[in-house]
Amino acid sequence: METNKRCFATRLYTYPLPSVGEPKALMKELIRMTRPILPKLCLLAGFQVVVGTAWTHWEAHNLFTVLSKLSEMEQVVKRHHTVKENISQDTLKTDSEKYN
Repeated sequence: METNKRCFATRLYTYPLPSVGEPKALMKELIRMTRPILPKLCLLAGFQVVVGTAWTHWEAHNLFTVLSKLSEMEQVVKRHHTVKENISQDTLKTDSEKYN
């Protein structure tokens, strides 16, 4: 809301804001304007860091869980194919022995 007041005041020339050509003065004004809410901003930034870290940890945990389950599935499929190949080779051997 204060930003809207500042924009309105600047438009009507009722609040002296430094020009864009003076970056130091503009930064000082910005610091002066945000000083009352600075503790809240720091608290929100800290909360965002904690939540972001927890979320990233959760996503990494899910990724590793999916990868491990996928690896287990691949091993089961490989074992199945190996057993199937062994059975088919044994069947071929017995069939060839029958006809010889």
